[in-house]
Amino acid sequence: MWLPDAVTNRTIYLDANVFIYAFESTLPPFGALSPLCDVFRLIQQEKTLARTSQITRAEVLVHPLRQGNEQLVALYSDLLSGTAMIGMEAVSSAVVDRAAHLRASHNLRLADALHLATAIESGCDAMITADKRLAACNALMEMLLIETLSAP
Repeated sequence: MWLPDAVTNRTIYLDANVFIYAFESTLPPFGALSPLCDVFRLIQQEKTLARTSQITRAEVLVHPLRQGNEQLVALYSDLLSGTAMIGMEAVSSAVVDRAAHLRASHNLRLADALHLATAIESGCDAMITADKRLAACNALMEMLLIETLSAP
């Protein structure tokens, strides 16, 4: 499957690891990363709607802050500000309650349950992630795993 074809004209949820792969990977710009670049281009062109959680911002800022990478801190801060092209969803009571149910029924880690609950509560059609544990939740929401993606 070629990821851009799977996300065009849809509302997708971007897991925190999508940002890390897209902006921090040291791999060459081919393989799994090329479709991610295409997805961000589709979001920028408003051909795909994207959402993520405020938790994503907390997750992705840790490494650049530890490394003193002010350029990456600024990029993430701008991109995940809620005023950019990616919608930022709050961690509401509904999200917390759904996350608790997801943890109980699918044995997810808290962060994964919060991300999936946010995706469901915000009306997303699919979730892009690198987390194989979330693939077990494909019945709840279509999971697009980064490692299974390929360019046309």
